[in-house]
Amino acid sequence: MRTLVAALACRAGGSRLYGKPLQLLDLTRKLSVIEYMIESLKTEPSIAEIVLGVSQGTENEPFHEVASRYGLRSIRGDEIDVLGRLIQCGEASGASDIFRVTTESPFTYLDPLADAWRFHRDNGNDLTAIDGAPEGSSFEIYTMEALRRSHERGESRHRSECCSLYVREHLEEFRIQVLEVPSELQRLDLRLTIDYPEDLVVCRRVYAHLRSQAPRIPLAGIVEFLDARPDLTALVEPYVVPQRLYPVTYRMSRPEPVATRSIRVLRASDDYRAQSHRFIPGGAHTYSKGDDQFPASAPAAMARGRGARVWDIDGNEYVDCAMALGSVSLGHAYGPVLDAVREQLRLGANFQRPAAIELEFAREFVSAVPGAERVKFAKNGSSVTTAAVKLARAFTGRELVAFPGNHAFYSYDDWFIGSTLCHAGIPDAHRALSLTYDSTRPDTLERLFRDHSDRIACVITEPEELIPASSDALREVASLARRYGAVFVADEMVTGYRAGWPGACAAMGILPDLATWGKAIGNGFSFCALTGRADIMDLGGIKQTAAPRVFLASTTHGGEAHAIAAAQAVMRTYQTHDVLGHHRRTVAAVAAGMQASVAAHGLKDLVEVHAAPWRVVTVCRDAGGRPSSGLRTLLLQEMIGRGVLFQGVFLPCFAHTDADVVRITAAFEASCTVYRQALDHGVERFLIGAPTRPVFRKYNGCEQVCPARPCPLEATCRKDA
Repeated sequence: MRTLVAALACRAGGSRLYGKPLQLLDLTRKLSVIEYMIESLKTEPSIAEIVLGVSQGTENEPFHEVASRYGLRSIRGDEIDVLGRLIQCGEASGASDIFRVTTESPFTYLDPLADAWRFHRDNGNDLTAIDGAPEGSSFEIYTMEALRRSHERGESRHRSECCSLYVREHLEEFRIQVLEVPSELQRLDLRLTIDYPEDLVVCRRVYAHLRSQAPRIPLAGIVEFLDARPDLTALVEPYVVPQRLYPVTYRMSRPEPVATRSIRVLRASDDYRAQSHRFIPGGAHTYSKGDDQFPASAPAAMARGRGARVWDIDGNEYVDCAMALGSVSLGHAYGPVLDAVREQLRLGANFQRPAAIELEFAREFVSAVPGAERVKFAKNGSSVTTAAVKLARAFTGRELVAFPGNHAFYSYDDWFIGSTLCHAGIPDAHRALSLTYDSTRPDTLERLFRDHSDRIACVITEPEELIPASSDALREVASLARRYGAVFVADEMVTGYRAGWPGACAAMGILPDLATWGKAIGNGFSFCALTGRADIMDLGGIKQTAAPRVFLASTTHGGEAHAIAAAQAVMRTYQTHDVLGHHRRTVAAVAAGMQASVAAHGLKDLVEVHAAPWRVVTVCRDAGGRPSSGLRTLLLQEMIGRGVLFQGVFLPCFAHTDADVVRITAAFEASCTVYRQALDHGVERFLIGAPTRPVFRKYNGCEQVCPARPCPLEATCRKDA
């Protein structure tokens, strides 16, 4: 069994400040720096023992007295050979690995230690380090074998206080991983080590202010305090060396950094979860954002977003992978969009007659969509897909609507929801008007046309599958619809502004009769659109006189001026910047990183990474190859815990950076490690709380999609009051 021992190298000497570890940190309790460090390390369960490696000489005897008071082991060793003293500490305690911090720095960043120790063991590392935090707060974990090899092969300079010097100069001999520090703690401009009298003043002030949180004062609290006290940071500014211990060239020459779990505080989220269901059915206004769609340890609500990052109500930061169900295409709070919205709000949001911007943008939108002759604006996707169905029924004089049963969602209205298991409140007569087919097999649609001759009004379908496939099936579906006299409707809600410009159909050279748009076209603002042929769309107009009038998507807020201004700014950004090119490059990098991690952890066919040029979709399976909600939830849990808001899909935005890609792929690599362990030892040992549940389930108690109809599990799922 491997044991981690904290080895504290101690000496009283010092040319700038004598007896630094023995200096008092708490003047009231007469608590020294070394004593505070011992009390802090004793709170960390990963550390099996603390050993003091004390330099020889009578001036260092106080360190042995400290060890005795705390019931610790101490050894005597050469003052110059610090590396040798660490090895002695390990040998005296029977350690397999050594936790190394400098005893001149009281405030070690211990939060990621448990994960770092696990990664160190699981990945077979020689050295695992935290880097990028304020000077003095980082730590390193070495194997005893790596320390001995460094001592034997190195020169005298490799045995001094910089114990990792030999390792960093001989990367080809060692396996190293440097763990990510949360961005808000990457503060190389701050100094928390004691080498000068001014350093001691700063550390004492920090301790005095945060004493109530001792013996484990959080680094985030220290950073916040120092940011509010520029007078203190100015004292030590001349001594700050804003340089990483592990430059990028070192960090990248060995395996990519594995992200540690950085999300630990969710107190506000827990309170939000406890309150939300008392006021909001489902706890959210969109079911796919609900608590049952995320791990128990996920944030309950978000406070703000900027670019590709979001912050929860506890202040935790995440890289966003789903971008508000794909509705944010440029980035949260994207400047040009907000500028356009502010300008329109200054003029007014809604009027008794149409806003001037309605015609202005209608011209632009119709011009951008191949084959479109008319456009109708609305506020949500269900409004425009249902409007398309209504138009098709009026145009053809038929009642039935056909859509793929293997696709996720088309509308919250009866014509679609009636086809799901969640159809309570929908009359059977309405449900009978909807037919489903398999989008990957056009012959199943042709069978519907043959069985329901001259009764199908339209075929509505998303242009692309979740799992990338040839466009041939879609072409055949469009051909069948026209052959049998049905209206062909392309739902570009997800693919619009992502799979091509302006959508997937244009990229494939397919012209639908009607098309529905939303999500990415508004960059998070509530804006959707229905486009189509004039002869169909004009049934909802007031100029035609030959046919009964269709009451088409008439809503108070359909022409909300500032939402139209947002959509106009989004379109113009796409037309003047290479947004889609950036999306594709980002997706390719994320997909490559994920696929490499899957291969490295032997998870091929168990964690499927399906990459289209514009989107990545993951599928999680158990050891038997069956889809597993438990393992999927675990993957989400581990990603989210490492500061990546992930729900199984990656959709890029224009604000995603290379650094975001590194963070996503590093988190995915670490999550694959846990996934592998869960396969070997059981997911229940790793998963916090219950697995996620299907959105479209008959009862809230259902844990899976019904395996058959009638469902043999109904008695189990239904919980009578």
